[in-house]
Amino acid sequence: MQTLITLLLFVIMLSLIISIHEFGHFIVAKLNHVYVYEFSIGMGPVLWQKKGKETMYSIRALPIGGYCAMAGEDDKANVQEVYKTDEPVPPERTLPRIPRLRQIAVMLAGPVMNFLLAFVIFVILFATLGYRTESPEPYISKVTPGSPAETAGIKEGDLIVRLAYEDGTVFEPKTFDAMVEENVYHAGEKVTYTVLREGKEFTTVVEPVFNEEENRYLIGIYSMPTVVIEIKGLEVVGAAGRYFAENSGMIFRVLTKLIRGKGLENLSGPIGIYEATAQGVQYGFLSYLSLIGILSLNIGIMNLLPIPVFDGGRIFITLIEMVLRRSLSDKVKNAIMSASVILILALMVFVTFNDITRLFH
Repeated sequence: MQTLITLLLFVIMLSLIISIHEFGHFIVAKLNHVYVYEFSIGMGPVLWQKKGKETMYSIRALPIGGYCAMAGEDDKANVQEVYKTDEPVPPERTLPRIPRLRQIAVMLAGPVMNFLLAFVIFVILFATLGYRTESPEPYISKVTPGSPAETAGIKEGDLIVRLAYEDGTVFEPKTFDAMVEENVYHAGEKVTYTVLREGKEFTTVVEPVFNEEENRYLIGIYSMPTVVIEIKGLEVVGAAGRYFAENSGMIFRVLTKLIRGKGLENLSGPIGIYEATAQGVQYGFLSYLSLIGILSLNIGIMNLLPIPVFDGGRIFITLIEMVLRRSLSDKVKNAIMSASVILILALMVFVTFNDITRLFH
């Protein structure tokens, strides 16, 4: 029964995030007089349809997303086959023929709606909780006896001021969480810690050990208590904005690390998201709601990456056309799109393999 509930909540989450994204494209396309053939919530066989003045509104059987089919995104033959229409669309009402800045607005609208959904959810979370938390500074509250940290001479009350990794990376943590996050990308590496104790600095090398129970490398240190700050009234908006910015910064740091080949083993796909949903549900509705917000934020940012199958890639191509003052040929666009599809498929295979591997470890 629990598995069924988790699956249902997982489907609702993805459907909400994707439908909100597509609704952003839909509403801004309409505002710019782009002809929309169909706006669908869900995929697959039709459960319900209603024809508006020109747009078909649909609810489909598979609640795993949705789409906004705009004129000019497909060739005419495909449009006639899929949407069963011979209704002519004026060229000026197709997406590629409206002014390029308006094209960019239509493409940006999807990610912006994801950001808006995330922000609204964060406001609801902080309004419900009535407080926000901050990660403490990287002081050590406790050292596990016999741990690598104790062996290296680290003691309770020490302040970690600098980390030097084997690959040459030097990191100065502002918070304990920031130090933990950076260590994730250097799992198993020996790390040179620069520690401040009674006004004096010293360095020591710590080699993490793998903890099978927690399935990660540990050195045996604990942080000071998390800082809890009460918030009231409109302060929830500022707290939501802060949380939005913190998570956005973390996502960009992860992307930067991935480009450098760090953290690839931590990437997750649908299976990993399902597992995260299952864990979130166990901690209650607010945890599940938080997951929706963070995932919506992730999808919004990912869609802005300059990869052609994403909105960001289409925006990038449009900007190139603005600089060149001409449209790229269909041949060039199709080649770019095909290459990016192959890249995304390869990435999906990789993250799915990661997810399956984690399930059996």
